[in-house]
Amino acid sequence: MALEQEAPAFTKEQLLESAQFGSLQKDILRALLSDTMSYTIGQVHRMIDEFQEKVVD
Repeated sequence: MALEQEAPAFTKEQLLESAQFGSLQKDILRALLSDTMSYTIGQVHRMIDEFQEKVVD
């Protein structure tokens, strides 16, 4: 039986320094992420997608 590996988690600062995200995505992350929490890449992509899908009234 294979052991499940936990995805690595990153701080807001690390994610904002990453080349994986463009400037618009980084602006979204600055607004959404907490300075005291860590996030996986999958979580961050879901947060960005959910934010971009919101309907503006």
